Amino acid sequence: MYATENLGLKRGVETCLDAVFAEEQEAMILEEDCHPSPDFFPFCAEMLARYREEPKVAAISGNCFLPQEMAVASDYFFSRYLHIWGWATWARTWNSYDRSRWQWPQKGFGAYFPDANTEEKQYWNRIYERVSTGEIQTWDYPWVAHLWSQGWVSITPSQNLVANRGFGPEATNTKDMGVSVGIERQEKMKPPYRGPVGGIRANPLLDEAVFQNHFLRTEGRRSLGQKLRDRIFGKGAKPI
Repeated sequence: MYATENLGLKRGVETCLDAVFAEEQEAMILEEDCHPSPDFFPFCAEMLARYREEPKVAAISGNCFLPQEMAVASDYFFSRYLHIWGWATWARTWNSYDRSRWQWPQKGFGAYFPDANTEEKQYWNRIYERVSTGEIQTWDYPWVAHLWSQGWVSITPSQNLVANRGFGPEATNTKDMGVSVGIERQEKMKPPYRGPVGGIRANPLLDEAVFQNHFLRTEGRRSLGQKLRDRIFGKGAKPI
């Protein structure tokens, strides 16, 4: 789709995804300047087929932001987080999203995840307060919050399958070329993909590691323990 006017980041992406899922039952989506590895496509294709009829699973991430030393007993895990540099989903998920009714709950992140630690609650409340006031105009934060409101999970591969090359002064959001986003796991993935045991529910231990290694890292707020971990194990590969 080619717009005759600049729709902006939020309306532009949402309009195109509306059009895609009006005709297709499932799709893989890549953000601009994001480069998938060859393993991205077969992994997403298999997950789309495997969980096509599972309403608890909302989408598939192409990114893994776990630290290198974090042990994962399966080829993918279920997560509260959906990473959208490269991802996949079904029409059933996207078409359930009514943006006109979206709002951040009065109790904030804790309304969705009451057992989350204070640091994580404060982090997301800071961001979503800015989304609610219109200071941040983007499509992905409200979209992910919609998944949270439904109690759905996303699939995260145990290795990173998408690299973001769009860091630099001309970028819309990722202007800092020196930022380290926590891409450390870049081994190949081959089918058959081993799923996690214990049912379809988010893994709190792995989600906490992703929060520390990626979200806090990009904001520069990581704990002293995490910074010491970097000194021991190294920071991992940068996105560019």
